[in-house]
Amino acid sequence: MLRGSRGVTWYNVPIMTIEQQVKNLLVEHTYAGATLILGISGGADSLCLADILRRLAPEHGLRLCLAHLNHQLRGAAAYEDAAFVAHLAQLWQLPATISTRDVATYARQHHLSLEEGARQVRYEF
Repeated sequence: MLRGSRGVTWYNVPIMTIEQQVKNLLVEHTYAGATLILGISGGADSLCLADILRRLAPEHGLRLCLAHLNHQLRGAAAYEDAAFVAHLAQLWQLPATISTRDVATYARQHHLSLEEGARQVRYEF
């Protein structure tokens, strides 16, 4: 048992790496032969998961495809993210689908919040 700085008690529980957790999930759900479409924003969290799945895919019989949607909400940075994902797919030799949608216009036309409009556009993508 460990005691934290505010008197909180922490129990000595084995900590698995993210990679081990993903591996356990793949084994538990048996995705062998499946194609996983990975939504990639270009941010650290989605890239981390994509890299882990890329490394685990061969031993689990998985095919991967990267998918990136530019919501046109962040100017040039959004286009840079899309280009980065395209480059990464080429580097990793994975198929990729990269698309651009004007989420702000979609949300306005459908009387939705920006968040709900973005969600609907992603689902349609």
